Amino acid sequence: MMSKRFYRLPEERDSVPRDVGGIYQFRVRFPSNFELGLVDDKSDVSTAIANLQDFLERVSPTFQLPTLDGALRSSGIAKHLRQHFLVRAEAQNRKPPSSFLEHIYPKNEYTLGAAMSVIDVIRDAFTMAPPLYIGIAAEQSLGMRLDQHLANTTQLSERIKSVGLSWSMIEYQCIPIHDLTTIDMRKLEMLLQSIFKPKLSIR
Repeated sequence: MMSKRFYRLPEERDSVPRDVGGIYQFRVRFPSNFELGLVDDKSDVSTAIANLQDFLERVSPTFQLPTLDGALRSSGIAKHLRQHFLVRAEAQNRKPPSSFLEHIYPKNEYTLGAAMSVIDVIRDAFTMAPPLYIGIAAEQSLGMRLDQHLANTTQLSERIKSVGLSWSMIEYQCIPIHDLTTIDMRKLEMLLQSIFKPKLSIR
């Protein structure tokens, strides 16, 4: 087994291994300093912080619980009097209030150094975020499986759109496994999905 590799999509897709299978995941990619508007020492720090807030608001719903549905019935009475109910619940589209970011980064400290400190901490914190999707490439290479996702021939692309994201906001990570004969890949996939519960793997 080789060490985990990280790739930015879609521009680094051709660097993904094309001679070996393995396990992979998709994660939310934290924007670069350039994308946030921190181009040089003269960058508008207020704009960068506003861009950070916009990003956090956009990705926050991605980590909400999925829609729940099921059935309920009354109990403790005769069967012929019992009532049955279909229940459906959807999480509210709650976004992190801007006041949280303001507490971390007071407006009266709008300096480039302070902004960079806050952004670096939040960027590092995003490495602890759960994966959006976990999959395997057992009958094909990791690169070939990624091509299928990016070509929109799998359901994943629709799921990404459904949570308001695009491929450019996604980071691809993989662990190449050279000897797939020693591992039941499907059970490995199910094990990892049951542990991390990636939202976009839920069918």
